[in-house]
Amino acid sequence: MRKIGRQNIYYSDTDSLYCTTQSFMDSGIAEDKDLCGIKNDYGDGKYITKAIFLDQKRYLLKFSDGSAKVKF
Repeated sequence: MRKIGRQNIYYSDTDSLYCTTQSFMDSGIAEDKDLCGIKNDYGDGKYITKAIFLDQKRYLLKFSDGSAKVKF
């Protein structure tokens, strides 16, 4: 979180962190698919293009492939 900067983090919980791709790339942190590593849980090449977080349990995510995930 320190390398990315709190001001660049839109949402986080015990095992998730949502920030811009640019903030992640600028941090110098490498993706690592091993246990405790940082990875894209949505799959290679699939990125969030729009996110609305109402609170920890309610959100809307739109993805680069046109799909969406809604939790209310």
